[in-house]
Amino acid sequence: METIRRSIEQLRSTGEVTVAGRKLFAVTALPAIYEARGFEPLWRSEANEAALLGEIAAASGDGLDPADYHFDALRAALQRRRELPNVAAAAATADLLLTDALVRLAAHLYFGKLDAATGRPRWDLAETIRGESGATLAARIAAGNAVALQLGELRPVQPLYGLLKSALARYRVIALQGGWPEIPAGRTLAPGMEDARVPLLRQRLAVSGDFPGPVLDSPGFDADLAQALRRYQGRHGLDADGVLGPATLRNLNRPVADRIRQLRTNLERARWLLSEVRGRFLLLDSAGGRVVLMENSRPVLQQEASFAAPLRTEGEYRAHMTYIVVHPDWILPSRFVEAQVVPLALREPAQLQARGLQVFDRRGEPVDAAQADWSRATELVVRQLPDARSFLGVLRFPLPEIPHIFMHGGPAQGEALPGAIRLADPVALARALAGPPASWTVDDLAAALAAETPRTLPLERPLPVLHASWSAWVDVDGTVSFRQGLEERDARINAGLARSAGGG
Repeated sequence: METIRRSIEQLRSTGEVTVAGRKLFAVTALPAIYEARGFEPLWRSEANEAALLGEIAAASGDGLDPADYHFDALRAALQRRRELPNVAAAAATADLLLTDALVRLAAHLYFGKLDAATGRPRWDLAETIRGESGATLAARIAAGNAVALQLGELRPVQPLYGLLKSALARYRVIALQGGWPEIPAGRTLAPGMEDARVPLLRQRLAVSGDFPGPVLDSPGFDADLAQALRRYQGRHGLDADGVLGPATLRNLNRPVADRIRQLRTNLERARWLLSEVRGRFLLLDSAGGRVVLMENSRPVLQQEASFAAPLRTEGEYRAHMTYIVVHPDWILPSRFVEAQVVPLALREPAQLQARGLQVFDRRGEPVDAAQADWSRATELVVRQLPDARSFLGVLRFPLPEIPHIFMHGGPAQGEALPGAIRLADPVALARALAGPPASWTVDDLAAALAAETPRTLPLERPLPVLHASWSAWVDVDGTVSFRQGLEERDARINAGLARSAGGG
């Protein structure tokens, strides 16, 4: 008891304490747990201790590092406690390490190891989970008899998370088997050609699962190999022409360790976004240039979308759609006015009226666009009237929590609008949202479209809307797609995942 008390008091005083060479940083959770118990040990069941060790080992399958949860130190501490059953310090060390490991693992499975906004690792569980404090949750798990089950319930329930885990396991097997062969540089290869590198290409594609046939030692670039190469190129965002050119060669020669890092990175993204997301959600996939309505990770509707340039590098976020607007009118956000309206007003002020834009001062008085002081645009209010020529088209899909981001079906110039996601077929998305859990039907939508006046159609339940630059994606059939151009953002996440707690 006294050893635990001294450690907890030091943690409160200094923000960290070292136990058996491992640093503990859970300034919120650990004191709350042990102070409530009068500094008595928490762990009373060897079965629960073994279950926690098993879950720590299994965390590798989530792309997490068991070393973050004192795996080796814990095993040594438990062994020392068995060898010295009457030494209070040995028991206290094991108890503190077990509790800190449980707190960290619970936090990482539910929230992610990193804070999505800052990229810094979290070592405490200061937040609540499903209305329960981290300290209460950890104490309940440690005292119960279902450690593995209760920790497993903290993982995202969406099948996408399991699909990413399965893909990570497959690529790790490839790594254990030696990876894939590197193909030497040389001339561009096309179907019908012969080259000494063709057998290596065939072997390379077989290892990644793209070439299903027998791996013949033939120099002939045949139709089956071309089809396999097209499949590979399609999965990796390359021009699927079935030709081995420089870009495809560079991509093929990326080591399997790179793909493993991509999958680990996207498992972290999934933990950020998918926690507590059940059933239906809308996926904004800027890397894939698409918007997908998902039902338990199965696409119900998928369509192309053009993301404004800033959104293509936007970080991960989760919001909710609560309504859509048919024939929308709209008070334009200030950043939109500055980027789009001001240049147009200075160049052709008459175009504002032609495009259904009204200008007001802050008191609500109309202002002639030709006479307005556009150098002080923040003091002006610009309203978009419903019109087929408007920036928005016939539908707007707002995200009230993030008002500067919106989906719409306006003309092609809309793809340059700040915060805009222009849908290829907005009416199809609106139809897919109709009916339960919406409070309106397809017929209601059709009537609103025919009326040509603004109408708000509320959703009975908020629809989760998730955005991430997924550099790896797994379809329900297990097909893994890797996207290019996101290496810089992935590198930041990977750097955070690689950080340890300074020996803890």
